[in-house]
Amino acid sequence: MDAISSVSTTTVPTPPVSVNATSVAGSASKTEAPAVTPPAPETPYSKNKDRFKELVDIILNKSGSFSLDDRLKAFSSQWEMGVKGQLVGGDAEAYKLSDQVSNSDISQRMRQIGDQHGFAVQAAAARGEDISFVILKDFASLSEDDQKIFYTSQNGFDMSGKHEYANFDSFRNQRAKYLQESAEYNGRNPALAEALKNIESSKSGSDWSAQILSLLKTFGPQDLSSDRPRSQVVPDLKPLVPSSYNPGNLRDRVA
Repeated sequence: MDAISSVSTTTVPTPPVSVNATSVAGSASKTEAPAVTPPAPETPYSKNKDRFKELVDIILNKSGSFSLDDRLKAFSSQWEMGVKGQLVGGDAEAYKLSDQVSNSDISQRMRQIGDQHGFAVQAAAARGEDISFVILKDFASLSEDDQKIFYTSQNGFDMSGKHEYANFDSFRNQRAKYLQESAEYNGRNPALAEALKNIESSKSGSDWSAQILSLLKTFGPQDLSSDRPRSQVVPDLKPLVPSSYNPGNLRDRVA
């Protein structure tokens, strides 16, 4: 992906009573005290803005002192705050901070990976290939950093703040599970299904990807009969995009 501060109210002191020297002797004219400015109404954002600022600072990593894991955890946390309505009522500063997050190097990379993944899946579907095969191969082909970035972008929240996936390992293994179930369906490819069962227990990120890619070299989408109709049009794939993420590299737009 903590203290939550509240907006304090400041009472303007009432000025002392002054006497008008030109008034009739023995009488005094009192000047009215200026109106006290009422405090700004409290909003969910005003209660949580300090926490939000803290998370944005980690995401943008201007100090260069935060790891990718720290930044992704902060990204997920501020996303959760938004889903739970904790940022409702934000001011101009809140919108500026949100804009910086949206244009950070992490957010840019999330969009790049998502687009690349989506085009690969669409092309496979158009060719009548098994989509789960492409989902797993495309994910395993990413660097471990990019896998974590993609995972964070896909692990959304429901309104109660509950994640779809418990952690990165469960998300990664689910990619393999999709293909395993497809290979098992009506006995389509028992050998592939069995091999994937053995790989699923691996917990090493780089080893997991290497085993997956090595295994898939011996199989192909054509080894899984597909009942999907073929399209007459196969979309053009976008070229692979190099990662824009570098530790400490900030690509935010500052208004």
